[in-house]
Order: sequence, then structure tokens, then C-alpha cells
Amino acid sequence: MKGAFKHVALFTEDPDRLLDFYQKNLGFSLIQRSKSGSLYTTDGWIMYAMLKKREQSEARWIGYDHFGFHVDDMDEAKKRVTQALPDCHWGQRPQDGRYAEYRFLDMNGHPVDVSVEGFRTKDDLNPPTVRHVTIEANDPAKTAAFYQKAFEMKEIGRSENHVMLSDGTVSVDFIQHSGAGSCQVQFMGVEVKDPANVAKAFPHSKALGDGKYEVKDIDGNKLQLAERWPA
Repeated sequence: MKGAFKHVALFTEDPDRLLDFYQKNLGFSLIQRSKSGSLYTTDGWIMYAMLKKREQSEARWIGYDHFGFHVDDMDEAKKRVTQALPDCHWGQRPQDGRYAEYRFLDMNGHPVDVSVEGFRTKDDLNPPTVRHVTIEANDPAKTAAFYQKAFEMKEIGRSENHVMLSDGTVSVDFIQHSGAGSCQVQFMGVEVKDPANVAKAFPHSKALGDGKYEVKDIDGNKLQLAERWPA
């Protein structure tokens, strides 16, 4: 059962301000606004949730928080995930406008949303579009093996401290977590036609070589811009 990487979520103090920035500079659009003020947005392919941080909310911090997969069969997904990670606990998500039906925690503590209904994006891959995500893992090799078994992702790269997988469209790089604190989503990789020009609109940018730029949005979330990402 193949899973498609289709969702990234972050917490922010001001979803409207953040969406305005992404609309102007990366062409994102609004899918839905929740009663709490959270915004469900998209680049055309990924559903990018800008969740409003509130007291007593699920927010662990401001910034990237979790990610998710679209699957064709929820029962099969739960079976495969549980076989690959026997201690996994599944929880049903509140159906209050959220797009995922279930969530589990992987071996690194990452919340992972799973949806059979889909994240209701247009499936448009015209740039700019998110084509890569880098995620910390306590053991990149074991983490990658889990996602290969659970969602049939394919390995496309490996070194001592990372393993890169792909669902055929989006590449996911699991890198070694270092230091104190929880594993986190490190950055999104966005495919754009002119990385140097797009980078100028961001408050912080740095050339990385080979036409790639590291930038930070107005909340400090890290992205990397490139003309192409491996998939």
C-alpha cells in the first residue's frame, strides 16, 4: 500500500500574516479557515496547515510540528504501520474540519497524520511547489526502514548520517538528530523557477551553492529553494 507525502503543519501566532507572506512570495492559496483561526493552505500539491497557537492547544512550539500521508485504504495503513512499529498507538482525530482521520507517533515522537479522504489539494506540480522535506530522526536508518515498510517509500540516497526516501513526487530526508530536545522537521524544500530572485523576498537568505538558497520566512521557519529536487 503506497502512501503519498501530502501534508506539513506548523504552529504560528498569526496565520493570516504568514499566509499573506506565502501567497505573495510562493503562490500559496487558502483551502479553508477553521473556527479557531487556523488556515489550511496549499502550494498546489502539499496541504500546508498554518495552525494558530493557543493556550491549551496541541502546540509544542512555534514552527514546524507534524506531517502526514494520504493512503487509499485506512485499515491496510493501520495494519502496515502497526506491523512495522508494534508499539505504535493510533488515535482518531477530531472531525471538526481537520483533514486527517487518524494520527500515530513514530519512533522519534513525530506526530504523523493519515488520511484516506485526502488533503483536498489540486495536485498541481507547477512551481513553486514543495518537493522535499528534511526531518530529524534518532536513527535515520531505522526510521527510513519503517517508512519504507509502512508506506512503500523508495530509498534514493544514503550516507552515514542520513537516508533519503521518495514517494515518487516528494523526497523526505531523515537526518541524524543531535543535541538536546525533540526531533523536529528541519525545513521544506521548494521547487522554484528562479531561486536567486525568489530568495530576495525573504527576510533571511543564504546562498548554498549549485543554485540553491536557504531562506527563513517571517516566523523564522527554514526553507530551501532550488530549481529541482530529487524525487
